[in-house]
Amino acid sequence: MADYFIVTAPGLEPITLGECEKLGLTASPETGGLLMKGQLGDLYKANYLLRTANRVLARVGQPFMAKTFDDLGQRVEALPWDQFLNGNCTLQFHVTCAHSKLMHTGVIAKTAAKAIQRKLRVPEMVEGEPQQVHIRIADDKVTVSMDSSGEILYKRGYRQQVTRSPMRETLAAALIFSSGWDTISPLI
Repeated sequence: MADYFIVTAPGLEPITLGECEKLGLTASPETGGLLMKGQLGDLYKANYLLRTANRVLARVGQPFMAKTFDDLGQRVEALPWDQFLNGNCTLQFHVTCAHSKLMHTGVIAKTAAKAIQRKLRVPEMVEGEPQQVHIRIADDKVTVSMDSSGEILYKRGYRQQVTRSPMRETLAAALIFSSGWDTISPLI
């Protein structure tokens, strides 16, 4: 069993939870999304079938405490990066901090990048399609995740032509799900 985080728009957590239950996914609501426990197949199912989610993050190890950049580097290096990366990619970091001794997001990203390079024993990550690494620090507790979705889920790529829309598809799906539509009756 692995931990995944399903990111959704604020306030849509109960709707996305209902959608997960219908798909047989085990999840619990948290601020900004759902914590899902499951197998790799559940991760694929969430990315492929969830209509109200923005993206699905795969947790890298367990959250840990870090109050210095040295602590951060050592703990990030200790994570099981070989399960997620092989060094043949470019890393792109998304860092958020709140109520933490470590506040400089650029230094946090550089510290994490160097730690990952040491762990994977690569002198430098190669150019290529960027892989997003999400680092969230709140009250000195660090949670590291990998983006498993790539492009945000409402841009799944099945369209040949894209036009402007007054609303994101994830929000439109949430409105339809919350309306009580039975999925059988015609929807106008």
